[in-house]
Amino acid sequence: GISGQIQHTAGMEESSMVIAINNDPMAPINKIADYVITGDVMEIIPKMIKYYKKNSK
Repeated sequence: GISGQIQHTAGMEESSMVIAINNDPMAPINKIADYVITGDVMEIIPKMIKYYKKNSK
């Protein structure tokens, strides 16, 4: 993961979408993210994959 510091976010400037998943709702990365999910990445990603597989056909 990245913290949101400039040296980490410079490469994301041209991204069409940034999703931040972090336990800390005040994490600096949340300020630049298009979408913020507060929680444990190890719990959230499997749920997102399951949802995507079920709903993308």
